[in-house]
Amino acid sequence: MMQKTTEFGALLRSLRERQSVSQSKLAERAEFDHSYVSRLESGARMPAREAVDRLGEALNLEQQQLDSLLAAA
Repeated sequence: MMQKTTEFGALLRSLRERQSVSQSKLAERAEFDHSYVSRLESGARMPAREAVDRLGEALNLEQQQLDSLLAAA
């Protein structure tokens, strides 16, 4: 049975797709394993604050977008 995607996972995916960045490219930029980004988006994992900051930096998010991502985490 598929897990329900979390609000965080859905938001991360939409922010990533809006920039046409693959999971692999995002993982590379944030210095994470590709499978970690996949698990975040699927809701299998929830990120620590540091991970959210690194993802936000990797996507060059504006402060408001980063705040939304942090709130969802």
